[in-house]
Amino acid sequence: MSGAVKTHVGGTRAKAKLMQPETYLFPRPLALVLVLSCLCLSIVYRRIRHRPILFFSVPGSKSFEGLASGYSNDRWWRRFGGVRNCLVVAVTADRLVIRPWFPFTLMFLPEICGLDFDVPLSDVWRVTVRKGVFKTFVRLRFRNSGAPCDVTLMLRYPDGFLRQFTQEQLAG
Repeated sequence: MSGAVKTHVGGTRAKAKLMQPETYLFPRPLALVLVLSCLCLSIVYRRIRHRPILFFSVPGSKSFEGLASGYSNDRWWRRFGGVRNCLVVAVTADRLVIRPWFPFTLMFLPEICGLDFDVPLSDVWRVTVRKGVFKTFVRLRFRNSGAPCDVTLMLRYPDGFLRQFTQEQLAG
């Protein structure tokens, strides 16, 4: 034998050492601290901006959909980061609300995806509808705090949503 001690048939101590679990370069407690810090910072950020954290419905809404999908068209990379079945889309007598429901309001996800709006209906200047094979795409263009915004929504029941807009706002 060449100096290696046999531990079992066909095995050596060197092979047994290779089977031990790896040591991680990034410790798990540090990862937990980073995630919790990001969570707390996102809650503080939403509180400073007066945006809700626990958000499920819109009181007084004429049209409400709680499982909508969508993406923002204002940046090329946001089109890839859309959300699926976690948006609340509601129209009241004078407001349009597009916002993710809890827990998707956390960890800066609405800010990253660009899908957190509460704007007056008078600031919506164009609503375009495109029928797909399985979905109906509703593209909204509006002003949010003076800045132009462009959002595409996939709604399950777009007819009730579209009835809330004037003919000047509807196009196509």
